[in-house]
Amino acid sequence: MDGAPAGALGVLSTGELHALTFALFIPRATRPESPFRFIVLDDPIQAMDPSKIDAFVEVLADLAETRQVVVFSHDDRLPQAGRERPDPGGRPLGQLRRLDQQCTRPLPSRRPGRVRAVGRSGSTPEIIRRVLPWLCRSAVETAARDVYFARSLSAGRERHEVESTWNKARNQRQRLALALHGDPEKSIDRWIGAKPWRRAALTVAGPKVHSGLTSDPKGAVRDVERLVDDLRAEAR
Repeated sequence: MDGAPAGALGVLSTGELHALTFALFIPRATRPESPFRFIVLDDPIQAMDPSKIDAFVEVLADLAETRQVVVFSHDDRLPQAGRERPDPGGRPLGQLRRLDQQCTRPLPSRRPGRVRAVGRSGSTPEIIRRVLPWLCRSAVETAARDVYFARSLSAGRERHEVESTWNKARNQRQRLALALHGDPEKSIDRWIGAKPWRRAALTVAGPKVHSGLTSDPKGAVRDVERLVDDLRAEAR
């Protein structure tokens, strides 16, 4: 390094060391003569940058063609990269959440389940009025982000470029415009006006975030769910 002899491990980043570790471990663990038709990985993407995570998801997808792959991770970037993987024919990622010390169960679909739970919970009306719009906004913007990333990555754009464009969007309308048109300055008025629940849902997930919900919570949740379904349909 800098003209002087140096050990290779001393100049590799933590993410590069992890990638090197998997490059050595996975071929050994998946040799044809191995009696084990599964592989278990614990928190494998620590310190990896987005490009390495994308490549790692591709490795996992290839492994899953011939064996069961179980990955434990607290890092949301891994399932996010799996959802955004530009391969509509690929196997979906199964996710688990902990219920207690011994039991797990599959997560529900990516519909706004938390929104439904609050809308029909025993929470006080004031809590529902204040909290529900924030959860609705999160559900809408998560769906918009998923659609925008899936479309952009499928078109061959670099992840860092996609993330940079998304992070520059200043408000919810610009994020929806990215999801629908790939351009934050494009109008989305026609798309919103095409279905009555879209405008109602965006009112809940927009102005009502600050002023509080005044309409029926169950109706608001239904409108947001339909809007999220409409958004996700754009990526199919």
